[in-house]
Amino acid sequence: MRREAQILLRLGHAFDHPVNVYHPEGEYLCGYLVRAGGAV
Repeated sequence: MRREAQILLRLGHAFDHPVNVYHPEGEYLCGYLVRAGGAV
């Protein structure tokens, strides 16, 4: 069974927590606000 999902918001760290371009794994504070729909 398949379900539809919609990403409403991408959550991340505060602006005073910079991420080094040579170490992108430093962006560990992340998440998504997702709305799941009915079965397709």
